[in-house]
Amino acid sequence: MIAPPGGPIGVILAGGNGRRIGGAKALARLQGRPLIDYPLEVLRAVLSDVAVIAKADTELPVLPGVRIWLEPPEPQHPLTG
Repeated sequence: MIAPPGGPIGVILAGGNGRRIGGAKALARLQGRPLIDYPLEVLRAVLSDVAVIAKADTELPVLPGVRIWLEPPEPQHPLTG
């Protein structure tokens, strides 16, 4: 079931340095797909409106039909997500 316009928005927090996986978590690949594709696929299955929240310097793949909301550069800490 797809939510009507004006309904809920699915949001993915895309950030972090990705030090343990070699950087750029959203670009890291799993079975040939960028990691960010997996939560996007799930949210798109149930919501018509999906956004990604990231810092301006976060590397993201091309995400057609997905709004990118930029958060301020500071603070930078896992708990601020």
